[in-house]
Amino acid sequence: MGYRDPSPPEPTTIPYGRFPTSKSEILFFVIIGLFGLGALVGATYRKTFRCERPARQVRCIEETSLLWQRFSRTFEGPQLSSVEFSPYTGDRGKEMGRTDIFDSVGQPTAVLRGSRAEAVAHFHRLRTFIDEPNQTHIEVLEQDGARIGFVVGLLCWLWCFFIGRSLWRTSGRIEVVVDAARDQIVVRARRFGLFRSQRVHPLAGLEGVAVEHTHIKRTKHGRGQQGDPGGKLRLDYRDGSPRELTSAALPGSEVHEDLAERLREATGLKPETRPVTIGGGASTSAATPPKKWSLYLVLLVPAVALLIGVGLEALMGSGGNRVHFRVEQRCKFQGAEMLPGAEMSMTLDPGEYVVEIFDPTVDGGWRTDTFEVREGRARDYVCR
Repeated sequence: MGYRDPSPPEPTTIPYGRFPTSKSEILFFVIIGLFGLGALVGATYRKTFRCERPARQVRCIEETSLLWQRFSRTFEGPQLSSVEFSPYTGDRGKEMGRTDIFDSVGQPTAVLRGSRAEAVAHFHRLRTFIDEPNQTHIEVLEQDGARIGFVVGLLCWLWCFFIGRSLWRTSGRIEVVVDAARDQIVVRARRFGLFRSQRVHPLAGLEGVAVEHTHIKRTKHGRGQQGDPGGKLRLDYRDGSPRELTSAALPGSEVHEDLAERLREATGLKPETRPVTIGGGASTSAATPPKKWSLYLVLLVPAVALLIGVGLEALMGSGGNRVHFRVEQRCKFQGAEMLPGAEMSMTLDPGEYVVEIFDPTVDGGWRTDTFEVREGRARDYVCR
């Protein structure tokens, strides 16, 4: 009977991971990416407002474009009953202005916005065109932020690239294969089933596996902060030439120690005593469970506030001298301007009151109406 060599041992596969991930960094990556995408999409926004006078009737067209979509609105006849300018304060105290077109019932449509000086110029051009029948055409292009949006979008995506590099380390799956038959250690990384990389280290001459602990700085860490715990494995050989198992340090601490122990066992090396970390380690005490009463309090406070508000509203509404306004036509009362669809209630002293109602058919565009409030009686008033 001839001698037959025993079959070579099967390769031993050791999973490497899972590595701790930063949920805040993932959230930040998503937010910055969406913001950058929105800025790039916003860079394609254009708005043009033009007016013409076919058959001696004023007609204005607002055209808005975003990406490949185009939208237009046409204003003519009763929709062009009045044109007004409204100043307002924008972000960071910037003085802004807008031009509103009011229809026959006083419903406004903001058609032009911009800085105060630019908005005033737009308003005067539109007002002059409507008042002077000799002009046949005007066109106003709102100042767009295409360049700013494009730059902001690119900067956000560049930021996402650096965040993504940090997240790439913890994605996918890494496995270490000890193949005694081929006398090699193979490190395979697969990410999302698409990208695969491989590193091969010799098994002959291996006499030790050590863990190099370090700290990994992420985008959330400032200049003076130390970073999250990380590490990588080092293979020590008899010829004095150490090799790094992976090309870069990976997050975590215990995961590297566990792999080192299993790798020593698979290669037949002497187990090492794991160093004991004094201070800074995770607490072994059980986490204090959240107090249930805090959740009840969070739900109870808004409910009590809602009940108090409803009670006060019912109490005030049931009192005398109460006037409830319903607005069908734009109107002004005691300095407050109300637009169609609005409702307002207030308590007034007995007497007669004057309301200004928008009416483009009269001189000045406003007419007056009166109503009476009697002692101890509530009433409704409709602006129309």
